[in-house]
Amino acid sequence: MDVLVRRDIDSNTDYAPLCVRGSRARFLHVFPSLSTSTHKLYPLRVRVVNVVTGDLEWEPIAYIPLVRKQKEPLAEMRGRERRSAILQRVLYLALRTTVTASHIGVLHEQDGNTYVAFPRLMLYMSDQPEEKAVLCLKGGSCQHPCSSCVVNVKEAGAPAALSAGERDAVLTVERQLEGAAHKRYQRESVRRTKLEAMESAHNRVPVVAGMAGMTTAPFLLYKSIGFDALHVR
Repeated sequence: MDVLVRRDIDSNTDYAPLCVRGSRARFLHVFPSLSTSTHKLYPLRVRVVNVVTGDLEWEPIAYIPLVRKQKEPLAEMRGRERRSAILQRVLYLALRTTVTASHIGVLHEQDGNTYVAFPRLMLYMSDQPEEKAVLCLKGGSCQHPCSSCVVNVKEAGAPAALSAGERDAVLTVERQLEGAAHKRYQRESVRRTKLEAMESAHNRVPVVAGMAGMTTAPFLLYKSIGFDALHVR
């Protein structure tokens, strides 16, 4: 998963669009000193590009562990839950200051002038499994398989899909917040199931929804997803 940050200077305001590119092809093998087992991690890297000078840098800011299912009842489902929870926690730890800065800004000095920068997530490039995981949407067999609209699975690929409504970022995240609260306290199981079925979204809140511009104007949460050419065959 790579993050591209571009800094554009305009008057006293500096908007820094973020382009995120997901990639699970690179793994880091960690060998604990007191164990012969290994742990596979894939990196979360930040690519900082200055559009004024053309300079760029790559910096790893986190490593996300690869979590396998265990031998237990409902192992497949519980494994998915653990992987999703860990992914969102790592994203929060890595991006929490950026999310805050996207709302209140951060000071940036250049050539003796002080600018206020507001980071914005403009594009997230990944494969489809990672896209679903980051947005906390259901994959596979579900009623609304598209990440950008609410077309029914029976109409996907048909002419009727062209008139399908777009996903409502605010409404979907509000339902995810409600479902996550019910899930945390193990209550309202029927309501949780109904909430998930409405949008084909998990009862979990995506971290990227906290970024300014995702669930606030211009509401880009479900419009900022793109496929990396490396994943298209």
